[in-house]
Amino acid sequence: LSTTPTLFYIVIPAGLWANGFVVDVYVDDNIISSFSKIDNINFPTDIATIMPPKDISVSHSYVDLGLSVRWATCNVGAVEETDFGDYFAWGETQPKDQYTWTTYQYANGSATSLTKYGVAGATGVVDNKYKLDPEDDAATVNWGNPWRMPTDDEISELINNCTWTRISRNGIEGFSVKSKSNDNTIFLPAGGHITSSLQHENFMGNYWSSTLYMNTNDHKSQKGCELHFITTFFSLAGTGRCVGCLVRPVYP
Repeated sequence: LSTTPTLFYIVIPAGLWANGFVVDVYVDDNIISSFSKIDNINFPTDIATIMPPKDISVSHSYVDLGLSVRWATCNVGAVEETDFGDYFAWGETQPKDQYTWTTYQYANGSATSLTKYGVAGATGVVDNKYKLDPEDDAATVNWGNPWRMPTDDEISELINNCTWTRISRNGIEGFSVKSKSNDNTIFLPAGGHITSSLQHENFMGNYWSSTLYMNTNDHKSQKGCELHFITTFFSLAGTGRCVGCLVRPVYP
């Protein structure tokens, strides 16, 4: 395809396609869109079947690292892989100037007055929601379905099945994350995080998951789970949901 998408046709043999099909659309070597039908579908002989149009003009590229999901090549709000992009509080879908409990959407001004996503032991509402709804997922809202934020398990998979190397790319510090199975790579810039101001940029990385941080007995529901890295260390960690962190989407 050219960089300006145009109408195109795919010709396939008639017959029953068990379990449907997947179509990946490339520009150069990057997948810019993917769409599928997962159920059985029958294409009759001598009948032209018109599938619904697929708008690929706002799609984003991703990399197959041989994992359960494919990882985007840049952050939400970024144009290049080295751009930090936008910062979001956990469960919020738009960037803002201040990231504190008084400005957090799902609390009445403090960490002890949560209004959504409260598990047993939470200070505030207890709705037992552990994972973000699609309407509260910054990746889904800004990039469209099926893009979404990774779960804590998917971040663990990225940590455990890739080789992490601290590098500087175009003057931006971060990690080159290389698949152990196919050698494909993504770059995660060290964009830091925001509370009242941007902190630790070009040193630390903070990337939200779509799930709460449950590896603690205190402060239930006050922390979102995030990918946390510094110069030589990377792991899952928990940070206050009101803090502004980066989002790197995944494509299921």
